[in-house]
Amino acid sequence: ALRRIQAALKRYKASVLKAACEGRLVAQDPADEPAEALLRRLGKAPLVDDDLPALPEGWCWVRVGDIGADEKYAIVDGPFGSMLKVSDYVNDGDIPVISISNIDNGFEKEQVRYITHKKFETIKRSAVHPGDILVAKIGSSYGKVGYYPDWMPVGVIPANLLKISVHKVVNKSYIFYYLQSANFKKHLDGITKSTAQPAFNVSMFRELPLPFAPIPEQQRIVAEVERRLSVATEVEAVVAALLARSARLRQAILKQAFEGKLI
Repeated sequence: ALRRIQAALKRYKASVLKAACEGRLVAQDPADEPAEALLRRLGKAPLVDDDLPALPEGWCWVRVGDIGADEKYAIVDGPFGSMLKVSDYVNDGDIPVISISNIDNGFEKEQVRYITHKKFETIKRSAVHPGDILVAKIGSSYGKVGYYPDWMPVGVIPANLLKISVHKVVNKSYIFYYLQSANFKKHLDGITKSTAQPAFNVSMFRELPLPFAPIPEQQRIVAEVERRLSVATEVEAVVAALLARSARLRQAILKQAFEGKLI
């Protein structure tokens, strides 16, 4: 029963993200500036594609690359081949090299590898800054999304990650949640090579469609997503604790049984 609850919570979280990126989670406000008007001010144009589904009034489709910060390397992946080798890692380095495992397991010092400033200067195109969004682009974890923490120093990413520095006028959390949705995963699967090591091309990633809501609505969507997901997370924690307790109880019963203490 507890595992069924876990599965139901997973489906619920997916449905929240789906509703969010389809404009069904919060009400639209006609007073909000249309997303297209903001794009025009940024020197961008909406993405027009008849194969994409219709969006709510005031929304428009954009390319992922259009939400990047106004800089040359807003969306890039890590260096390839000999530009970053295992032998480049040092115990006394100052620049952290972020891996996919850090997205799952944290960014504490003992879990991060480092390089020197001298090495960083040769690959600083792949620099990652506090608050950047990280996306895994190779292997079984491709598509996994995380944040680079605000308390970390400037670091660098390896070849199996890309980073997105979101434009300052765009709600970063709105982008973060969309990239985790099943809607986006379908688009991502479309550009991913099906091999032993699935991978996608960064240039093609920049061209993927993104449903762009008016900025005030982005803020309302994020607030509602976080409210709902926080409740789900609390329930998940309770379920996990109960599952752990159930496992301990099972072991205790078996121990007593084979020690002749059960009956």
